[in-house]
Amino acid sequence: MKSWIISYVGHEGLPSELQMLKDAQPTKEEAALEIRALEAPVLEKVDLNDFVNREEEPTVKYLEQQGVKILAIEESQV
Repeated sequence: MKSWIISYVGHEGLPSELQMLKDAQPTKEEAALEIRALEAPVLEKVDLNDFVNREEEPTVKYLEQQGVKILAIEESQV
């Protein structure tokens, strides 16, 4: 497994990083699911009815509406 660093700006406007273990580079949607679980644990399992089947990346879209923006997904150098 490789270690990936997801850089993002949280809903408070502060830059943050999240580490994710995965064989291949995570997609923005996979990263968004991890960020949502961290930023809003109550919503981790919530179905995004407004976006599912209408948006290619529903969780990314939801987070963007909440002020969260994924900046980069890079392989960790450690």
